[in-house]
Amino acid sequence: MIYKGWSEKDLDTKFEEKGEWKNNILIRKILGLTGDVEKTKEFQKANMNIRVTRVKSNYIPKEDSPFKTYNFMELVVNDVWGDSHPYR
Repeated sequence: MIYKGWSEKDLDTKFEEKGEWKNNILIRKILGLTGDVEKTKEFQKANMNIRVTRVKSNYIPKEDSPFKTYNFMELVVNDVWGDSHPYR
């Protein structure tokens, strides 16, 4: 979380990235990766992908997300994790 609170401009300056793929390149540099994030062994084993979500200063996303939101505490309290959408 070393870059928490950094603005997009601060990250651009730090990593000197510009262009169409800058967010992808920034994420790789922040994670210390040289290749495609999704092609690393760790992410393949965990069956994970990365999605960059830019947020405003109040941590509200700048764009609408196509992902469903979850109340994870409700899943834990109601003991429905095994039947839940994120589990599937």
